[in-house]
Amino acid sequence: MIERKWLIHTKEGNMVITEKEAIENAKNQEKEGIEPKYYYFNPKTKEKELSPGFLIWSTYKDGCGICHKRKDGTYYVTTGFQGNYCYSL
Repeated sequence: MIERKWLIHTKEGNMVITEKEAIENAKNQEKEGIEPKYYYFNPKTKEKELSPGFLIWSTYKDGCGICHKRKDGTYYVTTGFQGNYCYSL
């Protein structure tokens, strides 16, 4: 399987984030005690969907990337725009 990559535009320049790097970032956040707080928001049902995730990137131009952890312990990355996700306290 080909690893997914995202080109992110920042003030400092462009950077490429691989799926492996995004997952490692989420694992590091988890080790530091950060709780996953970002959920995919379904606009039709007005409900949170998917498991809570860690914010990996968020830019005006590129939207955001969230890394979620499944019940079996594996991680996966979803992308979208900021309006696709909600923050849960």
